[in-house]
Amino acid sequence: MKMRTLLFTFCAAVFIAATASAQPNSNFSLSAGVVPTNFSTSAVLSSNDNANSEDVDFENDLGLKSRLQNVRLDGFWRFMPRHRIDFGYTRWRRAGEKTIEFPIDWQDRHYDAGATLGVVNNADFIKLAYAYSFIRNDRTDFAGSFGFDTIWNKTSIEGTGTLTGNGQTVSGTYKTDTDFVAPAPLLGVNVTHLFTPTWMGRASVEFFTVTFNNSRFNVSDLRASADYLFGQSWSVGLGYNTVRYKVKRNQFDAKYNFGGPQLYVSWRK
Repeated sequence: MKMRTLLFTFCAAVFIAATASAQPNSNFSLSAGVVPTNFSTSAVLSSNDNANSEDVDFENDLGLKSRLQNVRLDGFWRFMPRHRIDFGYTRWRRAGEKTIEFPIDWQDRHYDAGATLGVVNNADFIKLAYAYSFIRNDRTDFAGSFGFDTIWNKTSIEGTGTLTGNGQTVSGTYKTDTDFVAPAPLLGVNVTHLFTPTWMGRASVEFFTVTFNNSRFNVSDLRASADYLFGQSWSVGLGYNTVRYKVKRNQFDAKYNFGGPQLYVSWRK
């Protein structure tokens, strides 16, 4: 089902690019907007002594908010007529507290059902890609791209649990911090279309699945938006973006699904 959706969106983007017109002749663009983001997050980080830990759902099991208002920056820099660098950045900061309903193992800590856990999940999401425009004129830009979506993540769990090691089990209040950086490659296509002198549409489809060094990345990043252009350099826009990000490797497994509508202002030259 997911693959059919990706193929359909890809074909739609190609059709638009081949039959329509698209973007103002800009060499630089910067957008800033508000994104009401919905999260669906799970992860496991097990120690060598606890390699069979199960995924923990951050929203349902640990009480983190599933919806936030985030600020997102996006843009591009065109350094040659058909060559450009695309970039994007957003971040989220979530904290919660919940009495867990079943035992949870995190690294070498064990928390029994009924323990109250304080949880913090902070992350920075950075997108960086190179794009080549196969079609480009004053109204149309259709490009292929290659780049990386990267998550810098920090998660901490604090509560009363047990620590097992060297054949001993000790009870106490523990705080466990987990930090990781997970870059995932992406291939994609994107199109910008100027329907009228004041209305512009944009769409992009990016996805990749790869396995190397005992790690597997599965990522998709889909976006569509419409801009109203005013003045020589400004526009306002409304769009929707959804990102599905999953990485699996030895003793580590994390999944982030997030996305929502975007309301933004863009400046270009």
